[in-house]
Amino acid sequence: MSGMYYYAASKDELLEAVARRAMNVLISSSNETLRDIDDPAERLVALMAVHVAFHARNPRAAKVADHEFQALTGEAREDILRLRDSYEAVWADTLRAGVSDGVFQDRGTVARLALLQMATGVAHWYRPDGELGIPQLCERFADMGLSLMGASRGGRLILARDLSLPDPELVLQRVELDIEPPPQ
Repeated sequence: MSGMYYYAASKDELLEAVARRAMNVLISSSNETLRDIDDPAERLVALMAVHVAFHARNPRAAKVADHEFQALTGEAREDILRLRDSYEAVWADTLRAGVSDGVFQDRGTVARLALLQMATGVAHWYRPDGELGIPQLCERFADMGLSLMGASRGGRLILARDLSLPDPELVLQRVELDIEPPPQ
């Protein structure tokens, strides 16, 4: 444990560094994945893939970024909250665009929170040696996200398989944190 103080002056500094790194990776990988996607349903599927893959691949850092950062105080806490708000704004914009285009049902703010919380939980239970690999898990969560939003076109429900999905290997590369041990 004392070796960590070679890299950080305190536990708070280490906590801030992990939370900041995690949020920056979520933001950058989402932005990269969404770069050429305009369709709101495809954007939601891409956001779900990034969020699920990040939490499945980086469970320790994800838990810190999602919950433990609240132990921070002052400017450090405010900085992490700004990063989180910036990340969540991309989700809110995607859902709003889908409602505006008539692709999603208007489920209010609670929909964004439910989608994020649902995918965040992956960090608590996902195991690499489990029933599903991360790409399959991302597709299942994409279907659940589309369903939660009542995604449809022309009266037909939209499923992930109907859409152009992001390359799972590319998503995994984008969300990879060098602070997590490799999967077993």
